[in-house]
Amino acid sequence: QRVLRRGPVRDLALLPDGALLAATDRGLYRVGADRRVALLRIGAGATQSPVRRVAAVPGLAAVAIEDGVRVSRDTRTWRRLGDGLPRAPTTAVALRARGAGFEVWSAQRGLLWRTETDGGDGPAEAAWRETLPFAQSGEGAEDIALDFQGHDVVVVLPSALVLRRAPGESWRVLRPALPPGARARRLAFAHGRYWLGTDRGLLEADRLEGPWRRADPPAGTTPIGDLAGPAHLLVAAGREDLLLAAAAGLRRKVAPAPRSSAALPRDPPIQRVHGAALRYLELRPKRIAGIRRGLSRRGWLPQVDLKLAHDADRSRVRDWDQTFVSGDTRHLFDAENNRSRDLGLELRLSWDLPRLAYDSEEIDLSRESREVIELRDDVLDEITQLYFERRRVLAELASLDDPTSSEAGTLRLRADELAAGIDAWTGGWFTRQAAASAHSGPDQREQEIP
Repeated sequence: QRVLRRGPVRDLALLPDGALLAATDRGLYRVGADRRVALLRIGAGATQSPVRRVAAVPGLAAVAIEDGVRVSRDTRTWRRLGDGLPRAPTTAVALRARGAGFEVWSAQRGLLWRTETDGGDGPAEAAWRETLPFAQSGEGAEDIALDFQGHDVVVVLPSALVLRRAPGESWRVLRPALPPGARARRLAFAHGRYWLGTDRGLLEADRLEGPWRRADPPAGTTPIGDLAGPAHLLVAAGREDLLLAAAAGLRRKVAPAPRSSAALPRDPPIQRVHGAALRYLELRPKRIAGIRRGLSRRGWLPQVDLKLAHDADRSRVRDWDQTFVSGDTRHLFDAENNRSRDLGLELRLSWDLPRLAYDSEEIDLSRESREVIELRDDVLDEITQLYFERRRVLAELASLDDPTSSEAGTLRLRADELAAGIDAWTGGWFTRQAAASAHSGPDQREQEIP
């Protein structure tokens, strides 16, 4: 049953009395065990301020808002945490009991802070900035896990995991291989393995060091907003669905060998798919190589200056006079017209010979080449995942006893979805080539469709 009709919900936390705290863009809500919903006032003028994260342990609750962290012992009276903390947007918050007090971890303005407090209403607390071994982005940490599987702290950044085993020890950085363009969001441990939620799907690994791989569909391709659950159960919050994975559902299915290899579509080899994508996206290495060759020959090409000049001159002279000859007056007139025209053509060739030894634009070309290589690697990785996931789906489809069952229909739909994803990278080449291969005989050589 729906108990909260306001959202979107960003985070949830259970209280010891069975109530639920919901962090939403409209504020912080408390859903009681009797399903009564109340909007909590977490600060002066902050009733409707967005709440990004919420955390709770027996005796203390904390929320991450736009101007810092607020804590409360009873969820009715809230106060700002730590005078030494910056009043900046907070992206993550975590709590744990520490002796007679509590320890609050938060990420604000791209920095990581640790605050010790007694949980009371007074300012008996101290804050320290934790320096990680490399510069963080301005977006800061996405998640903070305390006392996580033998580690004191694990910080989830968009592209890395930063962890330490005990207080005072040095930090260690892990860079999981994420799907292209993905950002890590949440970390969890269930069913004896690690789970990493990203905005491109759920990943799983046997060790934090990896290797990380996509979880079984649909979780492997669903954007994950949050992960929670005890060791025997994993709950993943998708964009519109709540994914529940029990032990049986998490076992990776190993499809038996297909009854006949002819049952699987004759998809083009992965190497040809890679080549088609690089041609369609104009990411082939020869493009940069051609630019580099042209740049190396640039010094031999002259700079051509062509000048055309035209000069025209025109003069008119008129003269008159009188003369008296033999008793008669005579009038004399004289006129002269002069015209001149000159045309000039100048052709100048100049060479910049130092370019033969070094061209300043080679630096720009090197930067462009690195960016193209990174983009090409991301594209090829994404296509490889789509291609082999489609092959696994088709192999599972071929192993079904009833090709008309609802499960078979779901698998066909998933295979078509993956093929559409490959088509998007190849401009429709994959589907056309697969169709041409299906109509060709088994001994007929595949022809490439441009």
